[in-house]
Order: sequence, then structure tokens, then C-alpha cells
Amino acid sequence: MDNWVQILFLAQKWGFREVESLCVRELENLPIQPVDKICIYQLFKLDRMLLFDSFAKLTTRSEPLTLDEGGRLGLETSLQIARARELSRGPKSGSKSSIQLQDSELNSVIRDVFRLNDEGFFDFEVGGSPLFYEGVADVLYYLSSKTGSTPHPQEQQQQQQQQQPQPSTSPTDHANGHGKSKKR
Repeated sequence: MDNWVQILFLAQKWGFREVESLCVRELENLPIQPVDKICIYQLFKLDRMLLFDSFAKLTTRSEPLTLDEGGRLGLETSLQIARARELSRGPKSGSKSSIQLQDSELNSVIRDVFRLNDEGFFDFEVGGSPLFYEGVADVLYYLSSKTGSTPHPQEQQQQQQQQQPQPSTSPTDHANGHGKSKKR
């Protein structure tokens, strides 16, 4: 999946619409966890209708979003999921874990809450801004951290800085008049 996300990033950056479409088709064929899929699709401003199943899975699962998932999804999407979960369990339901709506009603709730009929709606503007590029790095890092393949770009930069030789401040340098000396 990491490779398709990287290719998608470059396709959008360079305006290769056919390659972008290919990436979306390939991503649609991969088993991607709902939160990961939503993060990727929102980050790249892909067709929100393709997220229906991911929204439905998060709405109907027995556990609420974790703090980590909520942070990754953003405030608006997390609140939409909470709202859909609340509505799907019915207004007079004493049970917080069982879905009280029929499939057609549940589908309607998901479409309404996540505004899947509104074209082009996303939580934030990202394309082309520094936020977009940082977001891509974060998504790629998160996805690769699951497989242990790559450190975050900021971690790579810190590692490179640590590997560069540091100026010596040994006692012999001070004795030879190099480096900083203390005044007494």
C-alpha cells in the first residue's frame, strides 16, 4: 500500500490524472483498515463516496474510536463518526453496542452524517500546502511503521545530523588555545 500512496502523491503533484486513477483503483483492491483508508482518501481529496464502507464499519463496530484514531482522523470526521454511531443505535435504545436501524435506515444515516451526497466535501484544505506535504509524510510514516520499514522524515533528518562529525572540545584543544576557554 505504501508504494501506491507514494505514487498517488507524485501523480497529484505532477498532475498525472490517469496515474492517479490507477492508484485509486489499486487502493480500492487492497485490504486497508477503515481509519487508514479515510486518512489517505481525505489527505489526497479522493472521492468521498469511496469511503462509504469504511464509515459504515466504524459506525457499526462495537468499540468507539480510540484517541489515536480520533487524532488521525481529525475533529470533524471523528465527530461525524460519533454522531453516526449515536444515531445508528436508535434514540430510545438502552444498549450502546447494538445497531437499532435497518440496513436502508443505516445507509441513509451514513450518507447524511458524512455528507456523501455533497461532492468534494472534506474536513480541510490540503492540496499543495505545507500541511499537505507534512500530512503525506505522516501517513507514509504511520503506514510503514506498522511494517517497520521506514523512519519518519523528521527522524531521518535528526539521525543524519547526529551522524555528522561534531567539533571537538577535548582538553587538548583548550590547552592549545582552540575552543572556548573559561575566564577566571
